[in-house]
Amino acid sequence: MNIVKLNTPFDYIATLRERPAIFWGNRRSLSYIYFYIQGFLMGRAGTDLGIDKMTADFTAKNGFQSFVANKFNITNNAQPWYSIIEFETNSQDEAFDVFYELLNEFFDNQKS
Repeated sequence: MNIVKLNTPFDYIATLRERPAIFWGNRRSLSYIYFYIQGFLMGRAGTDLGIDKMTADFTAKNGFQSFVANKFNITNNAQPWYSIIEFETNSQDEAFDVFYELLNEFFDNQKS
């Protein structure tokens, strides 16, 4: 039996992209991903485990939230990133795909 070690929320999210039905049935939902990340961060808060650089970049003040808002020309950044993406797309499936495109672009920009 192979056990997949998921050390960061992005390990999980990468696995989820390929096989969402294993985790959540037939629903591809950004809100599930959003709240998973929030739960991961809450679980790590107050521990000595800390968070990795990728997660820190994602959650920073100028992180993924700001990146998504800027991408869709949103000046009032009060809505969470998943709500912005869902509003700007036509379906949950499209929103799910757009999320991964934006996530890849965000991390590619972080590397530069």
